[in-house]
Amino acid sequence: MTPRAGIALCGLALAACGGASAPPAEAPSGPVGGEAAATEVVVEPLCRLDAPWPSGVPEGGDVESLHALGQARIVARDGQGALTILTRAAEEAPDDAAVLADLGTAFLQCGMCDEAIARIRRGAEIAPLNVDLLANLAQAHQICGDIPKSAATYREAAALAPDDPSLRNNLAVVLIVVGDLEGAEREARRAAELVPSSATYLVNLGYVQSRRGDLAGAEATIRRALELDPQSADARNQLGVVLSGAGRTEEAIAELRKALALDPEHHGATENLRALEAPEPGLLDDLP
Repeated sequence: MTPRAGIALCGLALAACGGASAPPAEAPSGPVGGEAAATEVVVEPLCRLDAPWPSGVPEGGDVESLHALGQARIVARDGQGALTILTRAAEEAPDDAAVLADLGTAFLQCGMCDEAIARIRRGAEIAPLNVDLLANLAQAHQICGDIPKSAATYREAAALAPDDPSLRNNLAVVLIVVGDLEGAEREARRAAELVPSSATYLVNLGYVQSRRGDLAGAEATIRRALELDPQSADARNQLGVVLSGAGRTEEAIAELRKALALDPEHHGATENLRALEAPEPGLLDDLP
């Protein structure tokens, strides 16, 4: 099965997306993903269940070979190719939970949410103690916009693996979306406790603290993140937001400039700096 990764919420209009990712226009700050970036879901404009077999791909082979070929197509962002190959694999092995999960990912890449969730859910039913399958189902719900189901599924996965920091972090992110900031802080803090060397988890904790009005606590947490990773543009951007909220505009501008020096295409820092340097500066958006 495709490995689980920490969530980067660009697709949900909540992340402080740096680099060349296409960010939501209203998202200058927000929680960032886990230790690893999630596989970006690229929606194909046309995906067909009756599409011809992908050119250059051998049609023969056992389920294991077909599964590997389908995974390679997912990585290559070829949703149609992955869908065609993994559908064949699932026909050969209808109770293979890992094949079903990756078939669900292929459906996601094609923008076919109902089909994706049905396959991943079936995989989770076949292997109910597989935490990765539950995490994939939670992420599918999240990508498809059903945040309450995503949160419930992450809770189910976290109950099976209470010391999995990525589950705690990802649960914190979706709890922010549903407005449970107290729960989000609890989960973000647990993730940071489980991996004290993670600057990303500390940035997310600082974000939740700032959302709850604890600017002093947020500043202290984000500065701890910067001690771990001074090159984190996300941390610099978030620190700038916190300092601005505390009325320390010049310090905020300095941090945002540092963020852009580290990542010139960081959307959040770009928008926040523009807002602070405007002739009549306004408050930075705390929500994407």
